[in-house]
Amino acid sequence: MGNLGDISRRIRAMFTDVPFNFGWVDEGLAVSGRPVTRSQIEWLHENGISSILSLTEDRIPPIFLEGFNIIYEHLPTADHDPPPLEVILKSVKFIDEMRRQGRRVLVHCAAGQGRSGSIAAAYMMYSKGMGSEEALNWIRKIRPGSVDPVQEEALRAFETFLKAKKKGTK
Repeated sequence: MGNLGDISRRIRAMFTDVPFNFGWVDEGLAVSGRPVTRSQIEWLHENGISSILSLTEDRIPPIFLEGFNIIYEHLPTADHDPPPLEVILKSVKFIDEMRRQGRRVLVHCAAGQGRSGSIAAAYMMYSKGMGSEEALNWIRKIRPGSVDPVQEEALRAFETFLKAKKKGTK
């Protein structure tokens, strides 16, 4: 964590327990920037988050998570890069499994837009049968600025994968 965005998120954290850019995108799925303090994890826990999917290169420090019974999955993905298909698949399966267990899930990246928005859109494709364009429009309506243009192509590739998988199971 050395860039200007990370520094500004840490300064902001001194004044609020809400993670940067936090918002619900579905009844059991939220997206945010990286939680940078233990008090932000506590706030998430108090607001019903019981699972966290982390897409940043650096893990959330384990001491932040202690005592909250939060299931934590770390799938590091480079900032501004498209998430590889393997990461998309692991992510949507993690979210789906947590939701089936009745858990509410936070997906976070550094700013809560590109990587996390991509995964939230991919989850809607996976769980609701949306196409990539519908999922992109959905996430951008809820969270303007979500999904970098280079990440759009990963969602199109995921859509192709889902269609091929569906075709193969008929």
